[in-house]
Amino acid sequence: PSAARGGGRGVVRRVARPGRGGGDVDVGGGDGGCKVGEDDARTASAAAILGVVGARPEYRQMAPIMRALEKHGDVLRAVLVHTGQHYDDAMNDSFFSALGMPRPAVNLEVGSASHAVPTAEIMKRFAPVLDAHDPAAVLVVRDVNPTHAAAFVPAQPDTPLA
Repeated sequence: PSAARGGGRGVVRRVARPGRGGGDVDVGGGDGGCKVGEDDARTASAAAILGVVGARPEYRQMAPIMRALEKHGDVLRAVLVHTGQHYDDAMNDSFFSALGMPRPAVNLEVGSASHAVPTAEIMKRFAPVLDAHDPAAVLVVRDVNPTHAAAFVPAQPDTPLA
């Protein structure tokens, strides 16, 4: 996969990634970004399924899907990606805990602004995450900005979207 899909301010730095494992992938964005640790990116033999959430209603819908995927951890690796639009960590933690969801492996940290700004930032910051995980599929729920933005990115590398 491409090391820097989408261009823009986002920068992907791969460190010590022999084969398909090891190292970090740093997704920088000038005014923020995210980091995917070596344990999160392509280190397991199980196929990664990325579940993308950004708003509380999405948490409720994604929770049972993530739990179901985790039951098949020998062949599927559920990876939760948070867009970071709702950035109150205490609130997010309480929802993830109450819903029995894992903490997100990746937080895109886009914050909130008008419709176009977070949508564009999600797309820019999600593309390198997609490259880092090389997922078997990307899951989105509902029809809100995070879903729309995340749905456009996998279309380029032919990653299935569900």
